[in-house]
Amino acid sequence: MTLVWIASLVLSVHAEDPTPTATLEQQRAQCEEAEDSSACIDVGRRYLDGQPNDAGLILANAYFQIACDRDDAVGCSLLATNLYFGNGIEKDVVAAAKYYRNACYGEIPHYPACFDLSGIIQRGEVRATASLNRTALLKRACDGGVADGCTYLGRSYLDGDARTLERAAALLERACDGGSIEGCATLGAEHLPGGAFSTDADRAIPLLRKTCAQGNVRGCSNLATAYTNGFGVERDFDESRRLYALSCKQNDPTACRGLGILYAEGFGVDVDQERARTLFEHACRSGDPVSCDILRQAIRQ
Repeated sequence: MTLVWIASLVLSVHAEDPTPTATLEQQRAQCEEAEDSSACIDVGRRYLDGQPNDAGLILANAYFQIACDRDDAVGCSLLATNLYFGNGIEKDVVAAAKYYRNACYGEIPHYPACFDLSGIIQRGEVRATASLNRTALLKRACDGGVADGCTYLGRSYLDGDARTLERAAALLERACDGGSIEGCATLGAEHLPGGAFSTDADRAIPLLRKTCAQGNVRGCSNLATAYTNGFGVERDFDESRRLYALSCKQNDPTACRGLGILYAEGFGVDVDQERARTLFEHACRSGDPVSCDILRQAIRQ
């Protein structure tokens, strides 16, 4: 989860990068003399591209700060990202959260900043308040067109009652339609047996195949489960092992557990209890409670 949020911090603020046509000197003059905030952002980005070192980062942050001080939400987002990671400036998560908030609720909001701030709150790096909480930020991001905001908001409703699940399904559909790979993967997974939504192979398998092909770990791991159980596809232990191994290498604990089960039970491979145990231990350490239970039961036997 954490890796997904951090990736969004990097990518979302660069989603609207323009292609500069003026010279650097012209853009600096436009920023400093004409007080054009968008020119300040372009200057900062050009320093990032042209001088990918500490000097470039320091200069970039200076121009992002100018834009932010003029209430430009994108400038505040870019500055917040560099504060969060300590890029060319002392790392300061609290200050980063402040600038993300300014960008999220600016006169002309930059909605990816709402999503990024929700991630900081979700990780417990800053404290939520009644007026500034993860759900409200995800809703604002989703309503502002950030598809991943709809994904994570939809996930937050997956453990509710039937009415809440309808809301989760609608949000995940919206996220998937909006281009969120993670949203499509979640939607596909929840249509598998045992998922939150109605079991539907015709809906699940195409989504899982599509997202797995795009490199989504959740999509590959759940597609592997479908091959293991023959759900919506012909049972194929070789393919499930390949997909589980692919996802396990990317630190997906449920995939490591699935791979461990194949070796423990001898599904498509020779039984290898030592390898299975190693996989269960890795999954348990990575936060998979089911794998921890498997290990505890093995100790009792």
